Amino acid sequence: MHDQVNLCYGALVLDFTGIQIGKKYARPWLARKWGFANYRPLAKGVFCPAGGGQIILFVTWIKQKSLEPYNDYISGEFLFWEGERGHGNDRRIVSARTTGEAIHVFFRQIHHSPFEYKGLVELVSWVLLEDKPSTFVFKLFHDQSAEDDIASHGDELVVLPETERDSIVKARIGQGVFRKQLLEMWDGCAVTGVKLPEVLRASH
Repeated sequence: MHDQVNLCYGALVLDFTGIQIGKKYARPWLARKWGFANYRPLAKGVFCPAGGGQIILFVTWIKQKSLEPYNDYISGEFLFWEGERGHGNDRRIVSARTTGEAIHVFFRQIHHSPFEYKGLVELVSWVLLEDKPSTFVFKLFHDQSAEDDIASHGDELVVLPETERDSIVKARIGQGVFRKQLLEMWDGCAVTGVKLPEVLRASH
């Protein structure tokens, strides 16, 4: 079973005051902040407060082996996401721009860990399917820069040996320069020929 199902609770607007992009939050903490008795309403991958004008996605890249292997991941400034097997929220997500619903994303690398708040996203493409999960591509409004990334993971970096920490910081900052040089040299992807810089990610 996919961890994305339709959960709608009364007319409700969730308060995002104090929730910062790049910071990590556990579901129990979010539940308390939003006034829930427990985190059950947030236990699935899609939470849509009825009448609240909001859609909340809880996205896990590496899921538990017992769950279906849905392919959900972030690459650069884009979130690639497969919808619910039951298609419960497909059309609501597609209509979000028209209806004025804000789509928020919480993302984590692996199951049973806190989610990092990625902020608002905008749907840029989708394929609605019937026999398998629909596919969606969202653009992050705030794609973290190298400085943002280093600041948000400061607690993790500080425990590393100095030489290893310096290497990671230099590599992260240098990635932007490396990407720029590749685009100047190849005018796109040297392997696939894709000419859309906004969907390309530089890799060594």
